[in-house]
Amino acid sequence: MDLPTETLTVLVYVSLALNAVLLVFLGWGIIAFFPSRDTLGKTLDRAFPAGAVAYFKDHPVPGCVFNEVTWGGYLIWTRGAEARVFIDGRADVYEYGGILADYIRIMGLDQNSLQLLRRHNIQACLLVRNSPLGTLLTTQPEWKQVYADNLSAIFVRKPGLASALMGNSPLSGPRRTPNAQPAGNATPSDKP
Repeated sequence: MDLPTETLTVLVYVSLALNAVLLVFLGWGIIAFFPSRDTLGKTLDRAFPAGAVAYFKDHPVPGCVFNEVTWGGYLIWTRGAEARVFIDGRADVYEYGGILADYIRIMGLDQNSLQLLRRHNIQACLLVRNSPLGTLLTTQPEWKQVYADNLSAIFVRKPGLASALMGNSPLSGPRRTPNAQPAGNATPSDKP
């Protein structure tokens, strides 16, 4: 059973009209419900350290910045080639070089956390505000908090103190010098 040509023509026009109406509603829905640039900016500011990035632009830090893994990609996106992040979301890439394991040890406050920061020559840390690592760094004379907002905090290493204080921290144990004896173990023959 063949439809007359007039009927086919009407069906084609009706289907084109319905498709056009569908596209108009789809376009309207995208425009009406897609967040504005301002809304997207505010959402990013709540989830990512925009204020800290602005601080880094005004106060550049030489070397690598130790950062939260979830912020690495954002730092690369916002700072471009000048962003020298410790880690980002590509964990598989960092696993092969041992960086992921060091990141986990540092963030977990392993007993060698501070030595790992020194070994990787970290000059600044961008952390979630009030994080355990941030709390530790506030107790260290070689680190200074230079920025904080509701989301993030930046700590920078004070120049010259890292080598003087090498190994002298609550998590690294006492600093040892050659031929040193522990206090309280002197014998009477050792006294002058």
